[in-house]
Amino acid sequence: MNALEKHGYQVGQLTKDIVLSVHEYLPDDHDKTNWGELGISISVIYESGQSDKILEKSGTIEAYDPHKTKLGFRRDDGVYMTIRGDELYSPQSLYPYVGDIERVEITFPSTDE
Repeated sequence: MNALEKHGYQVGQLTKDIVLSVHEYLPDDHDKTNWGELGISISVIYESGQSDKILEKSGTIEAYDPHKTKLGFRRDDGVYMTIRGDELYSPQSLYPYVGDIERVEITFPSTDE
């Protein structure tokens, strides 16, 4: 049982993998849900729910909400998107479901000074 399940959180495997990767990167004393200032980049490759094309959205991970089991990131154009389970959403959209995620790439900032 991992730390998320220990606290009763049910998350999709993809979201769980992302959260656990970020937790491994975080200093021990860092907030485990607010990550905006860390500069962790994410690229989400997904199958569009509208066109069945494989597309990509990229941005910076901002936060994890364990109660709603979703991970949020902000694209370079300012649009906020969420990952919930293995699906991508654009919460401010009239039709928030964007598509099924094929894979995710995470880039952690260099810790070299």
